[in-house]
Amino acid sequence: MVLPWVPVFLVRSEPSDRSREVQNRRAGTGYWYIHNAVDDHSRLACTELLEDERKETAAGFWKRAGAFFADAGITVRRVLTDNGSCYRFHAFADALGP
Repeated sequence: MVLPWVPVFLVRSEPSDRSREVQNRRAGTGYWYIHNAVDDHSRLACTELLEDERKETAAGFWKRAGAFFADAGITVRRVLTDNGSCYRFHAFADALGP
């Protein structure tokens, strides 16, 4: 199966006012980032909950997502992102491959 494009989105989960209060009292709480890639044709999705949205994290996510789609027999031809800063670095472009 060949994809026309795969959208990649980054959703920031920000804690509510109440959870910010709890965050100040308990270690281990805070922000999580949902990295998500969806096949536009089959709607097969690869999603990971990660601790940040740095360029290295986005590139690592895409390498794992690309392997996930390849294992499912899907060839990715194009990728569409939300143009967040982590997707505009060479590290992410290099992870996309040729």
